[in-house]
Amino acid sequence: MRIRTMKKAVIIGATSGIGRELAKVLADDGYIVGITGRRLHLLEELKDELSTQTFIQPMDISTASATSDLQNLIHKMQGIDLIIISAGIGSIDPDLPWDKEKETIETDVL
Repeated sequence: MRIRTMKKAVIIGATSGIGRELAKVLADDGYIVGITGRRLHLLEELKDELSTQTFIQPMDISTASATSDLQNLIHKMQGIDLIIISAGIGSIDPDLPWDKEKETIETDVL
């Protein structure tokens, strides 16, 4: 007899856009899901919408604590099978103000 274990996935940047929708798809496919993002209230709303066991970890990938935040989530989930990084920001301003561009680079690239 084969025992089937549920796969576990973490989505970094699950508060909106593609990350949010991927969390729904994976949950519907039976994954245990770990979701991260900067906005706790959006993570909590998404958790309530998902059809599977869900773990929340507030996290800003542009901060020094992001690595330990991710490690804490993986520990709470007792391991994972898949990580999806879908975090990103952007602004539309033809003047390209450095403060907005710097924030985008720190989040989307570094």
